[in-house]
Amino acid sequence: MAAALTGAFAQRFAQRVVPAFPGGRPKLTVCHDFGSDAVGAVVRRSLVPQSRVLFRLRQLPPSLRGLHRFVLAGVDAVVVETDALASAVMKLGVPAPRIVSLSGPSDLALFNQPPRARADKAVCRIVHVGDLEPEAGVAELLPCVVAWADRNPDRHVELWWSGEGCLRGVLEAQPLPANVSQRFHGKVSRKQLASIFQDCDLLAVPALSDSWTDVVSEAMASRLPVLGSSRSRTVAETVVDGVTGWVFDPFEAGAMGSAVDAALSVLPQEREHMRACAAARFRHPAPGLDERLRRAMRIDASELPFDLSALGLTS
Repeated sequence: MAAALTGAFAQRFAQRVVPAFPGGRPKLTVCHDFGSDAVGAVVRRSLVPQSRVLFRLRQLPPSLRGLHRFVLAGVDAVVVETDALASAVMKLGVPAPRIVSLSGPSDLALFNQPPRARADKAVCRIVHVGDLEPEAGVAELLPCVVAWADRNPDRHVELWWSGEGCLRGVLEAQPLPANVSQRFHGKVSRKQLASIFQDCDLLAVPALSDSWTDVVSEAMASRLPVLGSSRSRTVAETVVDGVTGWVFDPFEAGAMGSAVDAALSVLPQEREHMRACAAARFRHPAPGLDERLRRAMRIDASELPFDLSALGLTS
């Protein structure tokens, strides 16, 4: 019985996978699901060292089984749609160098723009990007900013909110001291966001729950230090406390308030240095998808040339 099953599998594998490549020796297999083709490709990969296997993952299955982990562990690169999915795949034990996200960071050039000259240089402008929901931590951020402003009546702070959510009305209704103001932009395009960043001094990410957001890299490319929660995976993995921003645990008593104090009290020359450090983190142009795939699979361009459009890997 087992022999029959093995023979049937081998026959199907030979019919569906091997003929797709010249000479019957596949150099590259692209899998789109966790079916028998993916399992066969991983097995073939272990037997044919010069072959490579790419897995195009659009979403994780509702429940992960041994088969799924076997496939992910055996492929050379996992191509995902978003950075959030890339984060989820990393949690499954797939090394970051083997994960290629189609979403980024491929067009940060839009954000590699210098800050605009401002007449109100004395005003510290904080921008928050994302949903104005409880888990975003925005309701906790505003009181910290107000408390600092009360202690520093000669300094002015502006909070710019780019996003919508159930807490917008709550934020708008809060009484504020004369030296604190708010502006609500609603949802904005990436082009609009790049323009907003040029007029701001730092990005706030006070998230109360685990999250992954591309806006951190976009803000840093725009020379914005980040005032961010360690509960945000992006902040934890991207921002260096005291160098490119201020990192805090929102569930540690007084931590958010202390981080806000530090961010708003920093000297102008120190903030400029942090701006430069943030920009340096994303200074070099991101490699194209072709190059990122080759790096993930650890191959030279001359060793395995291929047409990405033919493989259906373009986003």
